[in-house]
Order: sequence, then C-alpha cells, then structure tokens
Amino acid sequence: MFDNTQQLQDQISLVKETIEKWIAEKRHAFQVKGILPPIYSSFDVRDSGSKVAIVDANVFPAGFNNLDEASCIEAARYFHDFLFPIIRDQEILLLPENHTRNLHYFSNIRALINILTKGNFRITIGNPDENAREEFRQVQDTEGNVLILERIYRNESKIFTSSFKKGMILINNDLTLARPQILENIDHLILPPLLLGWYNRRKGRHFRIFNNLIDELAELCTFDPWFQVALFTEVEGVNFSRDLGIEATAQAVGKLLDQINQKYADHNISEKPYVLLKDNSGTYGIGILSVESSEEIFNLPAKKRKKLIYGKQTKPITSLFLQEGIPTKYLVNKFAAEPVIYSVGNECIGGFMRANSIQGARGNLNSRGMFFSQLPNTPLMAALQPKNKGGLSLYSMLCKISNLAISYELEEMISVKGFV
Repeated sequence: MFDNTQQLQDQISLVKETIEKWIAEKRHAFQVKGILPPIYSSFDVRDSGSKVAIVDANVFPAGFNNLDEASCIEAARYFHDFLFPIIRDQEILLLPENHTRNLHYFSNIRALINILTKGNFRITIGNPDENAREEFRQVQDTEGNVLILERIYRNESKIFTSSFKKGMILINNDLTLARPQILENIDHLILPPLLLGWYNRRKGRHFRIFNNLIDELAELCTFDPWFQVALFTEVEGVNFSRDLGIEATAQAVGKLLDQINQKYADHNISEKPYVLLKDNSGTYGIGILSVESSEEIFNLPAKKRKKLIYGKQTKPITSLFLQEGIPTKYLVNKFAAEPVIYSVGNECIGGFMRANSIQGARGNLNSRGMFFSQLPNTPLMAALQPKNKGGLSLYSMLCKISNLAISYELEEMISVKGFV
C-alpha cells in the first residue's frame, strides 16, 4: 500500500486560507444561532497511509489522564478562553459516569479537574446517582487518590450540593440510557447539551453530516473526498438474539464492500476491504465486529453474535452502523496503534496513541489489550505539527470539521425535539 498521507497534507497546506475561512464562516453561523462548539471532544483517527479518516467522534471524552503535560496546559488555556466569556462565575459542577469499578475512568476525572483548576475554575464533583442518600461518596483512581462525590439536590430550577451553589454543569457521562431527570428544565448552563447523549445520538447522523461537509470542502478545494472519509451505511430494526435484521445486515455489508472494492480498484489499492459493524448509539468500544464478507453475517459464532446484542450498560442494540474498515499504519512497541485527538472549544489540544497488544492493524483497538502512549513519544506529534510553520495539520482539520458536524447534529436534534 502506498503512503499518501504526506500528499494529502501537502494538498491542504496549499489551500490553508480557503479551508480556515470556510470553517470560520460555518462556526460564525452557529454563533449567530447561539449554538456553541463542543466544549470538549475526542476523535479516533485511522490512517492507513493511503487515506486518513475519523472513525469515531466522542462528545464526552474520558481519557484526559492519557494526555501529556503540554496537552494539559493547552487544554487549561482553551477551557479558560472558551468558558470565561459565557459564564459569570468560575464554579463548575462536574457530573461523571455512574459507576465506581473503573479506576482508570476516575483517573480521567482527576486529570480533568486538574486541567480545569489550572484554567482558574473551582470544581465540585457531583454524585450522578439520583437515588443516593449519603451526603458524600468516596471513589479512588488508579493511583489511590481519593475523589469526593457530593450528593446533588434540586430546589425548583436550581441545582446545588454541599459545595456547589451556582455555576455551570459539565457532563462527563455519555448518557447511554437516558437524560438525568434532576437536570430537566433547570436554569444552569449544561455542557455538553443533554441531547448529545448516546440515548439520543447516532453515529450515522454524525458521519452523514461529516462526509457531506468533506464533500463540500473537496469541491471548493478540488481534492478527492474519499481519501478523508470512511464510507458507511446503517441497518435499523436489528435484534441478533432473535435473528431479526440478519439478512438486511448481510445485504448492507455486501453493498458496502462492493463500494469499497470499486474505490480500491480506482486507486490501485491491493488491500482486502473489510467492514466494521458498530452499535449505532454505542461507545467504549463495545458492540463492534469486523467482517470481510456478507456470508460471515449468516455464520457468526455465538461469541461474535453476542457482541451485536448488547452495548454499554447492556443496552439492547437495535440499530447498526456499518463503516468502511481502515487499517492503521501506526505501531507502538511493535503493536498496532491509532491516534486519538482531543479538542477543547473547537481547538485541538493534543492527543495520544491507543495501541493494543492483542489486535492487529485491522482490529478494534479500543478493546481488551489496549494501552496508551503519550504524545511526545509518538509519531502523532509530527502529524499534528506540519513542517511549514503555521501550517494546517490534516488531522486537526478533520477534527475541526467533525466538531462542526457535532454542531450540525445538535441543530438537527433541536429542530426535532424543540429543546436541548
């Protein structure tokens, strides 16, 4: 497989001003409508050498503990710049995931608190358990540090805890199952907006918008959009525990593989195509399966079929997102790895490499066997910093466009629901 990434980088560098103006105009249009860019986000990037694409966009990132010190400093600066114009005080109530077993997750919470504190904000952690009776709950991170979660109370349209009396609410809970009832119709600013929880969000909506944006930009800047997107389709009404939607899924896999095969032929790529089946409203790398033919769908062994039955928190999978598989060219300690890039207020602040000691270049690296490598020790550093000073990084551009797509998602949701 040829290495086309540098050519792609050179292409966008030539039209840097056009791209930045295009992004700025779209961002301004949202500003006029009162729709903020995502306060934070993270993006899984796949770079095969022949093409580069974002394959997942997370509105509730949970890996701040994997960022290096320089990225954390950038994050603190951008949190400060983003929030100070829109909130009058510096109080933030941080609402985490409602679980206590994942110590790595609480290391993420501790790192996020440290970043926000450096941005001159005062942070209180709220207990997300609406049925909690104790005033305080203690949890630990991987290093044994104790975090205190405070019981949340509501008085009419106000939220408070023992320490938090007023301010904004920052959600670091991807809301897989539902919106928290205690947060409905309150006067506080809530970021990210509750509508962006996975109880309501769909990967298909995001990538439909994202791919359309890349098509629009490609027409403006005359490049081939396929090199910067992953092809996809969706299948609704599935229930693999009851054999519902299996034939429709197999047909969709076959059609998508045909599209990928045609693109490979057009661009003289000899790699064998594959498709990833994902929970359309899933996260944490759960509910993902890789296939190379439609026939595999009819002959799934029980262990693989089980992956497509339940998502996070045993939420039943009823809608599948089928995405073009992109093998990764990156290695960390000889293991397959992929970039994960973090953004605050639409500005890329850095990232890390997610590697996996079990999975190969075509596998789901966000699974058992994964480990992380911080930015200074990885090739991601060079990818985020173009050789020409002041240039536009290809990876950063894709993340900014994905952030735009999140804003378009929110706009569509508001138009349907009539609220945030």
